[in-house]
Amino acid sequence: MGDDWDPFADPADGSAEGLDPEAKRTSAVEVKPQLSWAPPPAAVGPIRVACLHGTCSNGNILKVQLQRAAKLCGDKVEFIYLDGRMKSTKDNPVWEEMSRTFKGQEFYEWAEISAASSIAERQYCDLETSLDFIQDLLRQHEPLDGIFGFSQGANMASLLAAQAVAGEGVNFGFVIQSCAAGPGWVEQRPDLFMQKLPMRSLHISGKLDTNPPLPLVELYQEPFSLLHDDGHKVIPSSGGREEADFVAKTIADFVLSAAQ
Repeated sequence: MGDDWDPFADPADGSAEGLDPEAKRTSAVEVKPQLSWAPPPAAVGPIRVACLHGTCSNGNILKVQLQRAAKLCGDKVEFIYLDGRMKSTKDNPVWEEMSRTFKGQEFYEWAEISAASSIAERQYCDLETSLDFIQDLLRQHEPLDGIFGFSQGANMASLLAAQAVAGEGVNFGFVIQSCAAGPGWVEQRPDLFMQKLPMRSLHISGKLDTNPPLPLVELYQEPFSLLHDDGHKVIPSSGGREEADFVAKTIADFVLSAAQ
């Protein structure tokens, strides 16, 4: 790793060099009538948001990555940081760096990447097992108002949103997806993406990220989106305090609007 490696920037799920993300992007196909889905009632107490970390990471690290936005929410929001299903192994390209930086911590994955997939069309070998695991975690923390996902966690969050809309999983009212990969998983669960999802969604990507820019917006009816000037990061750091504050405030405002 070079001197510019940032331990708080989650490792991408792979390299997108040489790929055209726009050409590879998968779109939802609208062939069915509007789904009869409704978000859960607005929270009476704090807004509850389950947070899914990226690959070779954990909930504690995501808490650090998201802290700028969480601080703006104060006690109006409870962020619930979850750990993935599988322990990361030493063959992960950033495992060694993460181990040196976060001594004594375990790192996790949500699912096993299919070797045949690319960052523009990400798929998973054990998708159903992973979804069952995450749904069980969500049930342990109900009621939930929303999901935040970063990188691999963002990929999983889109599937959880589709399951909620289809009535196949824990229901929640909004989803935030930061630095996602291209949704090759739509081909694995086409039944969940027969039409664009009516759930409120916020999509964030970095202009310098090797992941495709805003790859999941086409899966939703009325997505909100934001591109920052940095790479694979929840909150950008290369554009100065003003940009970092803007992205953090965008996330906080979107979450807080769930109570309105």
